[in-house]
Order: sequence, then C-alpha cells, then structure tokens
Amino acid sequence: MKHPIRNTFLTLLLIGIVILYWIFFIGFRKKPTFDFEEVAASETRMWKAYYNKERNVIAKELVNLQVKQFGLPIYKAIKVAKPIAEAAEIFGRSSDNYEKKVLPKLTSGYKELKKALKRDFDPKAVAKAELAWWIARRMPGQNNPENVGNLIGDLYAKLYGKQRKEFLEAGRLRAFAAAKRDLENQVGASNVNWSEIENMLRQSYKMLNDALISDLDI
Repeated sequence: MKHPIRNTFLTLLLIGIVILYWIFFIGFRKKPTFDFEEVAASETRMWKAYYNKERNVIAKELVNLQVKQFGLPIYKAIKVAKPIAEAAEIFGRSSDNYEKKVLPKLTSGYKELKKALKRDFDPKAVAKAELAWWIARRMPGQNNPENVGNLIGDLYAKLYGKQRKEFLEAGRLRAFAAAKRDLENQVGASNVNWSEIENMLRQSYKMLNDALISDLDI
C-alpha cells in the first residue's frame, strides 16, 4: 500500500536538496560573472570624475563598481570602496614612495573584498598588481598600452586565481581606452570621446566576463 503523505514528503525533500545544491554549488560558482555594460558605464563615469577631481562622484562610482562587478550589498561595497578611493586620492597627489603611501590603503580595500566575497586570493598581491599598472601609466617607457594591459591582466590573474589569455586581452583593451583618453585630452578636455572610451571598456569587460563564464562551464 502506498503512503501519499510519505511520498509527498520524499518528493519535497528531493526538491529541497536540488534547490540547495543549485544555491551552494551552481549559484555560488556564478558569482564571478557580472553585467559588463553596467561596469563599463560606471568606470567611464569614474574616470571622468577622477580627471575632473570630483571626489564625491569617484566615491559613488567606486561603490557602484563593487556592487555591479562583484555583486556586493551596498554596506559591504562601501567598506571595500572607501580605502580604495583614499588610495586613489593619495596616488593622485603623490609622485614617489607609492608603496609606502598608497599600498596600505589598497591592501585594506582588497582585504575587505576578500572578506565580502569569501574567495581565496592574496589581498596584498592583488593590491600590488593594481598599484603596478597605476604607476606604469605615469612612467615614460612603461606607459605604452601593451605593457599597462599586461599588468592589468596580471591583476585579473591574481584576483581570480588563474591566468587566461583573455585576461591579458581584456587588460590591453582597458589600457588602450585609458591611452586614448590621454591622447585626446592633450588637444583639450572637450575633445575626449567618452562614448568611444566607454565602448572600449565595454568590450574589455565583456571579454573578462566571457572568460569567467567559460571557466564555470569547464
């Protein structure tokens, strides 16, 4: 004789197990992916604000980037963004001793990110990789987009735990977007084609996002 109540309970239990599996394994694995269009738009606004010295906008967009790229809730995004914004401000007014002046703040930001994401990466190594491409952009002979892009690719490798050729390509596209901004700004701030720069950043972040999705499918 069948027991409808028992059968219903077992069915619900099985469904519950499937849902929990999806949340903790499949759902968790999807966390590295993000809305690349939103991230590109936010970074473009942040670049504009950085060059216009609009501190409040920089802070706002840094928080927005943590939300859009890493899926953090606002209160955690603020904890990550605050020391990174302070690091960018210190870097902006410094001309030497970057590791002493800037690295501690950057490291604090990435420690908060590690805590929020519960991922296994070295915050100081990631912070050093971030600072490395900031510095290279200022150094004649090192500031070409190929070199800067490789450094950004190294940042992605340290942040996501592996090296992928797509990381390097995404980094180079981002570096070329920054170089384009610099070149056009030499003529005059009004000549900067921000929509084209945003499009380059969109392509860069799409490439990064596609690489992360590809890893999840392995």
